[in-house]
Amino acid sequence: MGSQNVQRARRARAVGRVLPCASFLLLDRVDSVAWRISMSGDSHFPMKKTAILPLSVLAMLVFAAACGGGSPDFSSNFVGTYSGNYTVTLTSNITGQTGSGSYQTAFTIHEGASASDLVFGGSCGMTGHASSATSFITFQNTCTVHDSSSGCDFAYNLQSGSGTKNGAALTMTIPGTATVQCPTGTDSDTLMMSWNMIEL
Repeated sequence: MGSQNVQRARRARAVGRVLPCASFLLLDRVDSVAWRISMSGDSHFPMKKTAILPLSVLAMLVFAAACGGGSPDFSSNFVGTYSGNYTVTLTSNITGQTGSGSYQTAFTIHEGASASDLVFGGSCGMTGHASSATSFITFQNTCTVHDSSSGCDFAYNLQSGSGTKNGAALTMTIPGTATVQCPTGTDSDTLMMSWNMIEL
């Protein structure tokens, strides 16, 4: 379901960027509209092609500014290899007990298919989008992990998260839920994951 949401979001962003720019900025169409108006033969119509064309150019510039030839691409600000630690906090929905642990980790961030899209390395296949040169969001995702030492299976339903980068330091927080199935029983938890990383 999470991957479908990501695909829908990408399609929506792509449509949002393409539709405002499609067919509205073609000079021949703007020119032909002005030509038809000035050639209408109505002597009481005060606007001629010479008056309409500058307005058309102005409208073109407004549309061009909106379309911008595409959105700014901030992904290069985040692309790299990171090392540090992350903390996982689980609160049981059944018992109310909370447990947490911190672990060392490393991951890479790559450019995505569209401008400012991010792809995080690792088995969960997280994706995100850079909203500025220093901040980004992560998209919903579902990730399953098997712990061979305990025989438990973890299903993480990650919600939308957020992160920032200040110099080489990257922080990220993602909430969600988790379902744990172990030989001794099953539990469902509220989940909070946070990362403190340094770009190598």
